Amino acid sequence: MSTFGAQYNDPPWGELIAVDLADGTDTWRSVFGTTEVMIGLPLPWGTPDFGGAMMTSSGLIFTGAAMDDYICAFNNRSGEKIWKAALPASGQATPMSCEWQSKQYVPIVAGGHSTSGTTQGDYVVSFALPG
Repeated sequence: MSTFGAQYNDPPWGELIAVDLADGTDTWRSVFGTTEVMIGLPLPWGTPDFGGAMMTSSGLIFTGAAMDDYICAFNNRSGEKIWKAALPASGQATPMSCEWQSKQYVPIVAGGHSTSGTTQGDYVVSFALPG
């Protein structure tokens, strides 16, 4: 990491990548994460990640693994980011999916990562999916 808190190699520093399992080629690549927490500027260059992604049966991919304070949703066919919401602390966790009273929710633990310098917290945040 540089003195500005950014990596030395060229961006993108974090990507969500879909792979065709039949031939091993990349179907799409989508940069995710902003440098807002890392260097104080919200540049869309991606960040290293600490966590996984979760896909719903409707084809939405959710991840909160970037070193910023957001959870994002991507279209599983195109890789387009279609939604983002601020968290009270960094996610660095894999979102979950659950159903309660016939409504689907996506909860995520927002606790930060103690050695990466992200926003620390002790939260569980849940988002309701429309429909």
